Amino acid sequence: MVRRGRTLAWALALAPVVALAAPAGVASAAGAPVTVDVLLEHADGSLSVEEVTAPTASAVEGAVEDAADAAGAAEVVETAPATTYRLAALDPGLADPVVNPLRFNRAQAAWGTATGTGTVVAVLDTGVRASHEDLRGALLPAIDTTGQPADPAEFHGTLVSSVVAARAGNGRGAAGVAPGASVLPVRVCVQEGCPSAAIANGILRAVATLDDGVPGNDVAVVSMSLGGGYSSVIASAVDTALARGIVVVASAGNGGASRTDPRENPSGSANQDNAVQYPAALPGVVSVSATETDESASWWATHNPQVALSALGNGVLGAGVGSDSAYVLGTGTSFSAPQVAGAAALVKQVWPTATPAQVRDVLVRTARRPAGWSTGTGYGSGTLDAAAAVAAAATAARPTPTPTPTTPAPTPSTPTVTPRADGSADYTRDGRTVNVRGAILARYRAAGGHTGPLGWPTSGEVAVPGGASTTFERGQVWWTPAGGAQVVVGEVLAQWQRLGAHVSPVGFPVGEERGVRGGVVQAFQRGIIAWSPATGAREVRGAILDRVNASGGVQGFLGFPTTGEVALRGGAFTAFQGGSVYWSPATGAQVVRGEIRRAWGATGWENGRLGYPRTGEFPVPGGVRQDFQGGSMTFSFATRAVSASWR
Repeated sequence: MVRRGRTLAWALALAPVVALAAPAGVASAAGAPVTVDVLLEHADGSLSVEEVTAPTASAVEGAVEDAADAAGAAEVVETAPATTYRLAALDPGLADPVVNPLRFNRAQAAWGTATGTGTVVAVLDTGVRASHEDLRGALLPAIDTTGQPADPAEFHGTLVSSVVAARAGNGRGAAGVAPGASVLPVRVCVQEGCPSAAIANGILRAVATLDDGVPGNDVAVVSMSLGGGYSSVIASAVDTALARGIVVVASAGNGGASRTDPRENPSGSANQDNAVQYPAALPGVVSVSATETDESASWWATHNPQVALSALGNGVLGAGVGSDSAYVLGTGTSFSAPQVAGAAALVKQVWPTATPAQVRDVLVRTARRPAGWSTGTGYGSGTLDAAAAVAAAATAARPTPTPTPTTPAPTPSTPTVTPRADGSADYTRDGRTVNVRGAILARYRAAGGHTGPLGWPTSGEVAVPGGASTTFERGQVWWTPAGGAQVVVGEVLAQWQRLGAHVSPVGFPVGEERGVRGGVVQAFQRGIIAWSPATGAREVRGAILDRVNASGGVQGFLGFPTTGEVALRGGAFTAFQGGSVYWSPATGAQVVRGEIRRAWGATGWENGRLGYPRTGEFPVPGGVRQDFQGGSMTFSFATRAVSASWR
């Protein structure tokens, strides 16, 4: 006989957001069909969810009893209205193989220590295109809890899975945050939405991998890029996963815009109220909001005190479904959450015993706070820094012997350096051995080896397309066939990693830091990174760099850059201590500075009537003039004023 558990009230508090549907299957009209989710406990202690439809509300109890008896359940744990969840939108017309979230989350800087190898991330989403070139070798056999036929048009799960674990070094597309991890695709959604019963069962199937005895199958992280209202069966499934040590990550939602302000909500949708969606709002879940490519908070992303941290959510590159070599850009917190899930996999690799709460704490406290970031604005503690999270996890995982009065504390082993017959060398410290070799070893030795400024090696050589690197305590050495082995350290290294390291717009290093005017400059394949105490580290590249060099470089009147290259409508600019350099295809790169720059800015910059500058300053009687697309500006030495003339 089935013992009845608690039955929840029929009321469902759903906070709708853009692209998230209202609950389906709950009817209030007399005689209308009613659909509920039933959480069942079986004799072996396992849980499952059954979706039960009764012809009327009064018939629900009998239908639930029949379903429980048919399933052989020991107890009905709880029932709740069935709910439909939705996925974030994707614009597949924005394909651009240059954009990559790794430029922002610093995952590549963590790969010398962890790539996610040996960890499994369950991606609860739509179906995944298993044949995609960037997911080959990443996927475990898929699970489907929807009960619906496969649909090859489903794109969402493929992109989300690739953000977690797309393979690195294969010369294809991008790479996931954890390119060594395995993804367990769990289809809980169809194009029309994600039934709450399918989601709950998907979570429970992920938990079941811990007991199935299949090697390499145990799920460490669950990633959910979906959202909707509260569901007690999903909450129970999440509690079960957390209790078994599985980290749960979910998107906060895309409801950060005002309901009525047309400037922020051009679609006019009233479904944006800034409530963190479930399951992200559940206790213990790592809830993730979004940032833009300039690291500012995304106005459209849900943000309130329930958010743990944020990650890039605009223009996230990943695998598409049009073909096995299709790539698309996704926008939404759906594509922020899997970056955090991938980082959680990296953390679990180096700290396998970490609890979900400990993993969440590491991710939150190591998040970067870009300039102007405020933890009080609802976007969490900062933006994801996978490298810092892995470093903190590795420190936390390191055993600390506790001496007793009768047992003397163990003496640390003496660090050693052991040459190998192949010319490489093994560096051993604290029981860990790292091999350094080739041109990287030669440069490391020239820099003083382990007694020099780089310190001890912390990773072996990591090969990437076009080169290789080894990470040390206080920097990295990168090698390419054309540029040789170059040291990258300090703020220059940090900025280069923020840009995407070797896949950034400036490419591999081709030189090392050189002191200039109280700061440093380092050359890369397609630009420089310059640092000074006053400006921090910024990149300069392309035609803008050519113009700067023609003006005397950072030692000239422009000085050090105060921004990196900023994309504009129809062009770009970089600001410097002594002015700015603006570029467009029609005008090339031109310097604008001083009073002319201020006066031009008052007209609307490049978007105003004058447009982009066509020339730099040139002398005219009594002053200097600068020509623009729509006219000119002249500065008078006598009056110290700027006058404009229009075409």
